[in-house]
Amino acid sequence: MRRRGTLPTILIALALVAAVAVWHAPLGRAAVAAILDAATGYRFAFDDLRLGTGGATARGVRVDRLGGRVFAADRVDVGYALRDLLPGSSHRFGLLGVRLERPDLRLVRDAAGDFNVGGGVVTGVPTVPVSAPGTAVPLHVAFAVSRGRVELLDPYRTIPASRRLSLDDLNATGVVDTGGRTAYRARGVVGGDAGQAFALTGRADANGYAVHRLRAARIAVAPLLDYVVNSDAARIEAGEARDVDVRAYAFPARAGDSPAYHLAGSARLAGGAMRVPGIAPSATQMRGRIDLYDDGIAASRLQARLGGIDVAIGGGLFDRHAPAFRLGIVAASAPLERARALFAFARRLPLRGPARIATFLEGAVGKPLVASAVDSPGFAYGTFPVRAASGRAVYYDGAVDVVGARGSYGPLQVVADGAIRLGDAQPHTQLAVAVDGPAAGVPYAAQVAPQASLQATAVLAGDGVRLDARGVASGAGGGTSLAGTFHLDPRGDGTFGPFSVARADGATLAGTYVSDRSHSDSAFWLDAHDYPFTSPDRAPRLPGLALAPPVFAARLDGSAAGDGPPSAFRIAGTLHGRGVRVGTVAVDDASGSFAGSFANLRLGGVDAGGPWGHFAGDGAYASGRLELAGTYTGSFARLRGFTGDLGALGPIAGPVALLIDSARTVVQARRASRRRA
Repeated sequence: MRRRGTLPTILIALALVAAVAVWHAPLGRAAVAAILDAATGYRFAFDDLRLGTGGATARGVRVDRLGGRVFAADRVDVGYALRDLLPGSSHRFGLLGVRLERPDLRLVRDAAGDFNVGGGVVTGVPTVPVSAPGTAVPLHVAFAVSRGRVELLDPYRTIPASRRLSLDDLNATGVVDTGGRTAYRARGVVGGDAGQAFALTGRADANGYAVHRLRAARIAVAPLLDYVVNSDAARIEAGEARDVDVRAYAFPARAGDSPAYHLAGSARLAGGAMRVPGIAPSATQMRGRIDLYDDGIAASRLQARLGGIDVAIGGGLFDRHAPAFRLGIVAASAPLERARALFAFARRLPLRGPARIATFLEGAVGKPLVASAVDSPGFAYGTFPVRAASGRAVYYDGAVDVVGARGSYGPLQVVADGAIRLGDAQPHTQLAVAVDGPAAGVPYAAQVAPQASLQATAVLAGDGVRLDARGVASGAGGGTSLAGTFHLDPRGDGTFGPFSVARADGATLAGTYVSDRSHSDSAFWLDAHDYPFTSPDRAPRLPGLALAPPVFAARLDGSAAGDGPPSAFRIAGTLHGRGVRVGTVAVDDASGSFAGSFANLRLGGVDAGGPWGHFAGDGAYASGRLELAGTYTGSFARLRGFTGDLGALGPIAGPVALLIDSARTVVQARRASRRRA
């Protein structure tokens, strides 16, 4: 490695070769270049070099290191006083002034993060230790820069637009005075764009006090912030800072210490767009005031749009060495049919309705934690309406935790917790769901346990919206207890049961229902022991579900079973009922068997009695028509509830045939006693 010298060494060497340069300029250029090479470790070259006793002028200056260009300038003028190299000088190193024409400084960063200049590049405002009074000859140098350029090349940054940054058309004048006050004025443009002109002024006193000010009417923020953030997940896609006004300042420091600089400034963001980790669409149309401070950028309130939804954003980007988010995003009114597109796991869910969504991002910009809270007075999931809904979702590293999602579905309260894994073709869901509510508001349950409170717990798992559900249900109240299991796979195949219901008076009910939608088939069995079924005053309904159980009241004994496809479903069983009520028809006691389909059901061994009389026989129900044949004891008047007024009076006792459909009622009595008929 080449030895590095000091600036005095270089200046003394320049003075020694000055005489040679007067008679033989090429020899002088070579000597100076060799001295500079040896002293700095860089390779210097000049098209022309003129050395004199009071100054030097170099043209076509080129400085290389590690095989690449570091610095170039059309012309460099250096003024010096050789007398000041001796004791008693008033200018350190004898330097009086430096002038650069079209200088071009090129900073290149490699894959390891090292720059092509010795010692690297220090970010922030450069500082000079405060010197104690009288400890050294001050540096007092006037300088000027004309049409300069500084370029930063970092081919390993994540965002392509941030790999080449530059300040162009730089012009500056000033004085460096380490014993008094350093002051300067500069102007230039960002990225070669005349519309991004900036002005920089500053001063720094020997005691450490300093203030520097940058002003610009407009600066594009995407390349600059993308260089700092360096994450495709949080990519700044567009935007400009307007009315930029930034100050860097420092207060006096103790001798030997470097002043501690602070940063303060503001700008107006317009047309901003950025990707938000954990949220699918980019935030666009970002606008509002942004503030800069020592270690980041903050905004108390920015207006923006996310997926067509108006949002407010507050927070900022912190720690320039390891950039991290602390952002709050609030959508006060977010239609769920649009908001579902914000999150990958919800994109295909059939959601609609109003909601308020509040999201908080915290952590490293490439992998922050994203916590969202959703509140809705009411929304619909497909055909199922949900009221008073709320929930929390926490996203991190490709997974979503669902925390305390709750809402009301009909009379039922639903709570869900679980996790959703993203990254695959479809999100994978695992949820635990708890449901509770009154049995009186649930079809079927209202008839068997009207005073019970129901509880059910299920585990939902699957990909996309195709979920497997399995769980248990139970309930108690009014002297009744019930319990059961259920399982339904993503195809709609599954089993509800076995379930059992028991009453304090010894009555029991048990059964199972099996659904085989894959083959358009289903089956059930039911067993009742003196079990009372009630007829609610108002039949309960669950919104979005077409459940319409038969409404009747009775105390039943018996068993039944059935299976088959919907078009040919067949059932069979035997029943004994007491206190049967179907609409306005009352049956005190009835027993019999049945077999067939719902469209063609055979009735056998029917024995029934009530206010309308007594019947024993057989029958059938087909195509909406009820047919009965057997022995009847009663009267025409008592049959009016079935037949209407037939214009006949008197008792009936003997064989009868009864035909009832929607258009007519026919009663035929053979060899029956019909006195006064």
